[in-house]
Amino acid sequence: MNRMEEAQAVMIWDKYKTYKKGREVVRSGFGLCGAYGSAYAEGVRRPPGAMESILEHQAATTFLAIAIVKIFPQLLPKSLHQRLIELMAVHDVVEVESGDQADDGHLDKTAKAAYEKSAMIKFTAGMGDSLLHYFMLLEQVDGLPMRNADAGALFGQLAFIIDKMEAILQLAFFELNGVTVDLQYKTKHFGGITERDQFYVDLTGETAALDVWMAHFYDFAKSYKDFWLGRAITEAAYYDARGYYPEWLDKVLAEPMSRCWPASKS
Repeated sequence: MNRMEEAQAVMIWDKYKTYKKGREVVRSGFGLCGAYGSAYAEGVRRPPGAMESILEHQAATTFLAIAIVKIFPQLLPKSLHQRLIELMAVHDVVEVESGDQADDGHLDKTAKAAYEKSAMIKFTAGMGDSLLHYFMLLEQVDGLPMRNADAGALFGQLAFIIDKMEAILQLAFFELNGVTVDLQYKTKHFGGITERDQFYVDLTGETAALDVWMAHFYDFAKSYKDFWLGRAITEAAYYDARGYYPEWLDKVLAEPMSRCWPASKS
């Protein structure tokens, strides 16, 4: 990555912060007409730690897709730019009925994939088959080392990078706004953490979600062609939040083509 690309990655993070600040801004017209009840007052803002919906996440990943295809158009064939944006706008609609489940290693991924494919087939009925096709490219990303991939695989990998990167950026955004997000809370209030969580806690020496989730993201995606961009943007966010870069990077990235967390456990 050259200096211009690094500066462009920082620019995406800066624009993301501006975009994501919108989650605090309450739509006033509805409040003025009673939709929010007594909780509404003119000028009220949601707190920085307000719960996030999948709709907000999809909006943020859509923004990232737009920024990436405009600033780094060479990453995908031009014919796929709009497809990426469309997919990011709806990729989590499959969770509307099932609810969101944390990607922390506890899920039956085979059952989850089957359900989500069925939900996306239902959602996209009457809209043509392109959304379903590109959703399946995202679903097929498995984190196994892959340097030489066809256009479909590269599309799925970039969509995956954007999806997981957005969660890391939101964690950095939380920290910048004084919101603590730590796995110790999960241990205290939700009965413990998963084996995979513990693996990355031990690997990083940290319990902050920003470190644990970021290390898992890096370990999963580090062999992908466009990982360098996801890394550049997330490290810009991490540095902005902490004032230094992760101290565990060499441990996770030492073997780019071999995952630290065993693939057999994924």
